[in-house]
Amino acid sequence: MLPRTWVLLRDTINVLLEGVPGGIKLPELRSAIAGVPGVVGVHDLHVWSMATEEASCTAHVTLAEGPDSDVIRRAVTDTLHSRFGIEHSTIQTEGAGEACEDDEHLHP
Repeated sequence: MLPRTWVLLRDTINVLLEGVPGGIKLPELRSAIAGVPGVVGVHDLHVWSMATEEASCTAHVTLAEGPDSDVIRRAVTDTLHSRFGIEHSTIQTEGAGEACEDDEHLHP
């Protein structure tokens, strides 16, 4: 009984602290997003869970010149869903050299 209690307590604390859900490796997720054609960078990546089975993700994605940002955003969302089971994602796209909401956060 004690091992099961420990697992439940650990999972609950991870959810409360909005930690990366079990089974999701952040470097793999970052690489998967970066591997979407038209993506040249990923930053401000956050993955958390509000319940033990439901993961959410937000990320800023820097685009190469030319691609349609809506097409890229859908491709990233589809990748997150198919490879990591992430149902809810918010992806902000930016062009190279474009500043984020924070004016000091300029991307190469």
